[in-house]
Amino acid sequence: MKIIKVPTINDSEGDHITLFKIWKEALSSERDILLNFENCYFLRQNAVAFLGGLARMINCQKRTLIFNWDSMRKEIRANLRYNRFISVFGQEPLDEDFPSRNAIPYREDYSMNVREIGRYLQEDWLGQGWVHVSEKLKDEIMSRMFEIYSNAFEHSNSQIGIMSCGQHYPKLRELRLTVVDFGIGIPSSVRAHLRTTEMDVEEALKWAFKKGNSTKSESTVARGLGLDLLKEFVSINEGSLEVYSNNGYVAINKDEITYRKIPVEFNGTLITITIKCDEKKYYCFKTENPFKWED
Repeated sequence: MKIIKVPTINDSEGDHITLFKIWKEALSSERDILLNFENCYFLRQNAVAFLGGLARMINCQKRTLIFNWDSMRKEIRANLRYNRFISVFGQEPLDEDFPSRNAIPYREDYSMNVREIGRYLQEDWLGQGWVHVSEKLKDEIMSRMFEIYSNAFEHSNSQIGIMSCGQHYPKLRELRLTVVDFGIGIPSSVRAHLRTTEMDVEEALKWAFKKGNSTKSESTVARGLGLDLLKEFVSINEGSLEVYSNNGYVAINKDEITYRKIPVEFNGTLITITIKCDEKKYYCFKTENPFKWED
């Protein structure tokens, strides 16, 4: 059995590179994997979603990935109980009455189940009252989040579906949700669609984010990634939208959109949306201007 030590994982670019290195090391081995957490003091929601997907990838290779629960600090294990990660992997039975506190449950989807994904986004993510949005704006944001899921199912060719996990950070006054697939990645999908191997990763990501572009060749509707309203919302909300795919990175905030390469390749796509929680602001949908806040 190969032992891989998982360090503290936050959500900087360096933390994601660490996750991708763990993925690469685990998938390149032919042995079963044991993840040890003795050097880990914190796991953010991006790490939870990613490590859950990694476990499913190892299972797909007819191997086993074991979480060394006893090596975890009690705070980490408690949070993994709050977000139901532990129950998903069979360590403890699911207790529906157990309080989630600030955790948004870890979730695995193997097909585009509109009803269940919608319930997850509406009730577990936006429905907890951490961000004050009108019902119409909530529906609009959810419809764009559906695009993230549907694009992953349609274009990623992931063998294991999609993993999601979120967290409310009261001290930071932020709400985060990570969605990750372990498919071929956005740049690879774009190159295959355009039948070119010459396009570099930054150019491919810019193409994917351009409104109207779609890798769904039979589509008669110009869809893009469906991120335009999300980009506008996180800008006004002063949140952010981050995408890691292949060896590319996209960061969207209120000031700019950044595209760049990263030094490690990940054959998949990880998307994190961060929303600022401000009790004094109420966001609503307007026809002429989708977002307006009221003090």
